[in-house]
Amino acid sequence: MRIFLVAAVFLSAAVLPAAEKFSFVRPLEAGSCFRCFIQTRQSARYKFSLPGRDDPKVKLDTVQAEFAGWLQIRQVNAAGNPSSIRIRIERLTGALNGKTLQNHFPFGTWLDADLSPERSNFTIEGKPVPPESHALLKVLFPPAESALSKLTGAERVLPKPGQGWQPDLTSFLKLLDQRRIQFPASAFRSGITYFGPERVGKFPCRKFGLLIETAKPSDFDCRIKMTFWLAPSGPPVRVSREAREVIRQVMRGDQPFAYGTVVDLLCEDHTEQTLFPVDRIPDSAPAGKKSGAWDSLIR
Repeated sequence: MRIFLVAAVFLSAAVLPAAEKFSFVRPLEAGSCFRCFIQTRQSARYKFSLPGRDDPKVKLDTVQAEFAGWLQIRQVNAAGNPSSIRIRIERLTGALNGKTLQNHFPFGTWLDADLSPERSNFTIEGKPVPPESHALLKVLFPPAESALSKLTGAERVLPKPGQGWQPDLTSFLKLLDQRRIQFPASAFRSGITYFGPERVGKFPCRKFGLLIETAKPSDFDCRIKMTFWLAPSGPPVRVSREAREVIRQVMRGDQPFAYGTVVDLLCEDHTEQTLFPVDRIPDSAPAGKKSGAWDSLIR
């Protein structure tokens, strides 16, 4: 009987599922191709309150952009993010400050993009794209100098769905410091949640949520909420991001005409992005599919 019990214990241990290790290190590779869809709405509201006046001046800047097409990685930076890409446009629409912009590119147009922070330009056959189109493309394809794994950690044993862990805010605080916004990690509430497996189209993924927000109101308040879906390898197949940031500043120093002016800046961003990996970018779209041929990828 004793031998039977010992054997039963070993058999039970053998069928228990092993803890799943999951890698968040996802550097892009030159030559990788993707079917790409991005939709973003961003706004910046400035309010200037002058000393002794009850009528603050308000300025609102808005941009809305949508892109559908193909993307090829040409070069990557040290963080594994694209520094140079090639884009094939199927749809590019948007509006600046409520004014709908003209689409300057026929269906299937190829663009080259330098995404290094010091340049960030977009060209067609070596010539700069029109300024309005550049404004849309710049918010759709911003430079990225940090990696997701800096927040999540390089590798983790996944918890049960609904549970999570604390992100490493070092890279986040460094980005703030570059903007002269200095706070300790204790000034923020943050967490990463694992939601479990979920398919995005035909791609089996793992779904995660990230939240970073200021712990209490101050002259700087922010809230970043991001949901991302990761396949076994490669960049996030889908990302949904909502961000809100409020900065309050009182003008001081050697600006006599602006001295004492209170500037309130409210920035908001809602972005949805989908990247479906493909072996190559097709030479041309099938007839009748110019409105977006997604069926073969998402089903």
